[in-house]
Amino acid sequence: MKPTIFLLCFLMAGLGMQSVRAENVVQITSPATAVNMMRKTNTRYVIKCVVNLKQKRLTVPSGCTLEFVSGGQIVSGYLTGNKTRIEGETDGIFRYTNISGTFDVPEISTRMFEKVTYENALKDVMALANAEVHNTVTIEALPDGQTYEVSTDEGRDIIHVPSNTDVVLHGTIKMVGSSEENYSIFCVDRAENVSFSGDGTIIGDRASHMGESGEWGMGINIVGSKKVHVTGLTISDCWGDCIYVGRSNGVESSDVEIDNCLLTGSRRQGISVVACYGAEMHDLDIHDIHGTDPQAAIDVEPNAGDTCSGAWIRNVTVRNCYLGIIGTTPGDALSKITDIHIEDCDVESEVLGLNAENCNLFEVKRTSVKAEYSGLRSHISTVSLDSCIFSPYEGKKLESDIIVLWDVYLEARNSEFHGNKFIDNPKATPASKRMMVANNQIFCPVELKMQAGQFIGNVITSEQTPMLNLILGNGNVIRDNTLIYTGEDHPEQLIDVQTTGNSVTNNTFEYLLAKIMPPSTTKQEEADKTNIYTLNGQLFRHHDSTKTLNLPPGNYIVERRKVCIKPKIRN
Repeated sequence: MKPTIFLLCFLMAGLGMQSVRAENVVQITSPATAVNMMRKTNTRYVIKCVVNLKQKRLTVPSGCTLEFVSGGQIVSGYLTGNKTRIEGETDGIFRYTNISGTFDVPEISTRMFEKVTYENALKDVMALANAEVHNTVTIEALPDGQTYEVSTDEGRDIIHVPSNTDVVLHGTIKMVGSSEENYSIFCVDRAENVSFSGDGTIIGDRASHMGESGEWGMGINIVGSKKVHVTGLTISDCWGDCIYVGRSNGVESSDVEIDNCLLTGSRRQGISVVACYGAEMHDLDIHDIHGTDPQAAIDVEPNAGDTCSGAWIRNVTVRNCYLGIIGTTPGDALSKITDIHIEDCDVESEVLGLNAENCNLFEVKRTSVKAEYSGLRSHISTVSLDSCIFSPYEGKKLESDIIVLWDVYLEARNSEFHGNKFIDNPKATPASKRMMVANNQIFCPVELKMQAGQFIGNVITSEQTPMLNLILGNGNVIRDNTLIYTGEDHPEQLIDVQTTGNSVTNNTFEYLLAKIMPPSTTKQEEADKTNIYTLNGQLFRHHDSTKTLNLPPGNYIVERRKVCIKPKIRN
């Protein structure tokens, strides 16, 4: 045998050993025989006619492909896939077709359904997705302002999104009125690698809800899932939260990102983060959150036994919400918040701008906060403020104080504070340990309860006295501050140190009324004996000998005739 012939025979035999078999192809041309013809596994069925299931179920054998050509459809019944592939001309191939089973369709679109205006049609669209396949599910905008209607009639969670699915929403999804206390329009439950994008809208049933109880109706519910991204959507008017992030069957979520969304009009929250390791929320517009407590734009609040760790909130605008951004725990030994970071946000809330309770770290940078009641309230937390501005809501006078603390370690640097009082410590609370307040502009009196703290390099401008009041705590350093008194009446006392063992030095007092007579030596009050001053006791006396200006010695007083901040000078 010639070598070339021998080689050819050898190759042919080798190919035969691989059992390569051509795919079976069956042409479906008759509606009457279509269902009976679709019985074989590993077969390509070319559908050239309208297959009317007449409300019966067609279960596709395993390993098959449904190839649609022009005019081919499956309508009016139940289609169950078995790792079924769909190919060909796929626009409008289903009409009133209930989808179940498993499919292998990487690109899924509402265009595949001739009719999608029936209630819960999107459940059939999403049923084509498979966690074992990387799917893109595109929900197109409907003509003439039509919406996709969804309801809870068939289950509490309406549209389940499996792993490895990208949902691209261009249309508007609207929930039909329900009496359910607990529901979600989209549910991502113990899934991973899921994204929501597009320019579409999700609308809850707040306006049409039947009943008044419950607070758990969610637009997007992310539980026990990881690597989930939500971007570009508008979510509004949910009975509970626009977006909820929590746990499922003991599994906490992780690596969740929410950005470039408009969240508005829901009753309970814009976003709730209840159990998550790594939640990033940025470039968001959240407004008009009212109805049932807490009513916050963003609430990082673990349930009992849960943990929230690594919450990053950046470039978020909050308007007309009852509460702004809050982090709080129920106070049990197992639930905890390790760290919340807020940067470059603009918060305007009706009651409270920021709230931190039982937070290991609550860090705020370059953020503007306006509130009607209080800018920041905190309890048993470590709070860091840097380059922030706190002021009353829409020019109103704060009903409480700018910052209210209970047993908090506070660092406040390079920030501005406008309001009634810089810090209020309720009388029953202990002094905050190791507080650091440095290089801030404070446009109101300051009241401190601090232990071994530092109040350094601040400028206080106020018409009220005392301008600086240390009411509890020892071992504090108060130095290098400037106190600018703008009141029209003679100040009896600019600084009041009510405790002992403190260092109050090198502070400058700018007095805007009249000449100050040269200081005369006097004995310190008994309560001040253990405070450390740089000079012996001094008493600054006003030209009216019946009025005195009291301040710790070793500090400086400057008479000013002009002031840019708030001129109130007598001629």
